Amino acid sequence: MPALDWAILAGCGVVGTIVAKRLRIPAAVLIGPMLLSAVLHVVGVTQATPPSLLVAVAQVVMGTGIGCRFAGTAVRDIVRIVGISIGSTVILLVLGVLFGVGLEQITGVPWFVLVLAYAPGGLAEMSLVALALGRDVAFVATHHIFRIGFIVILAPLAFRLMRRTGRM
Repeated sequence: MPALDWAILAGCGVVGTIVAKRLRIPAAVLIGPMLLSAVLHVVGVTQATPPSLLVAVAQVVMGTGIGCRFAGTAVRDIVRIVGISIGSTVILLVLGVLFGVGLEQITGVPWFVLVLAYAPGGLAEMSLVALALGRDVAFVATHHIFRIGFIVILAPLAFRLMRRTGRM
């Protein structure tokens, strides 16, 4: 990747974080750089993507950080949470398939691409599956980016509203 593209992506990380923090956007370190990078990609300033190795290292670091939060958690609590997670995943996958099949009739987009776009999974993982199937990665990734943004921005607002109204 050319040095200019490295500088642009690094700049998105730094400037995006600073701007998002000043605007008090939730998860500023994630949302700010992602939005700034999206804008620069859409307007054609760069088409660069981070190297796969860098993305893999970032995922390992984030996964390790999340995993460390489980230190000291009782095994029965983890088993209960895993059970709930599996149940939620099955429900979401069934709903994703049903919506995918239904929306295929309306949009003409293959149902399995729609399932990838709506499936409960990570942006990178679902995009890689779409890439492996030779399908529209941008379509799948865009849906996941909007889902992530929607959750990260609106969930904290919903919790604040619930606290104010005494429902939490």
